Amino acid sequence: MLACMDMKNLVLRPNCLLTKAPLVFVPGPRSLFYYEPVGQEVQHYLSEHGYQVLSLPLPFRSRPQRQLVFQRWLEAKKNQPFHFIMGPETFAEFNNQIQFQPESTFTVIGQDFIIDSTRSGGGPLIFRAHQLFCRIFGVKPERYEHTLKLTNDSDYDRFLDHCVQLAENEMTGD
Repeated sequence: MLACMDMKNLVLRPNCLLTKAPLVFVPGPRSLFYYEPVGQEVQHYLSEHGYQVLSLPLPFRSRPQRQLVFQRWLEAKKNQPFHFIMGPETFAEFNNQIQFQPESTFTVIGQDFIIDSTRSGGGPLIFRAHQLFCRIFGVKPERYEHTLKLTNDSDYDRFLDHCVQLAENEMTGD
């Protein structure tokens, strides 16, 4: 599957420590200009390594609707631990709901996982159109580097190392 995603340079690492709890990627606000799930290629990469990966289906922009859907999802999965992965704007958006998830962990892209960003500007033109579109409707979008559009092989390895660290922390109870 990695070959069909044009990630031919990435190789699978044998014998990775896997998390017991699923990795849940929580998307930020989206639009017709940018509607991909957060870290789509990273999700496939982690799935190929054996991790259970979920991409939370949320409405595109409406903050009240997004919060309601997220709250209902959490209620349906009550008392289950997860490793949530999201950008800082999304973390702030769902801060009230995630306070009541003590058994889960939260990776905030840009804070807990820093990307070796060699990108300049705000991303491709289509993403900047997405940001403008969101701002017109009063929604604060994520920055481009917080969408986990990784371009370096080393960033994929670093993210895999981060997930291995999450698994190690599960074993030690941290």
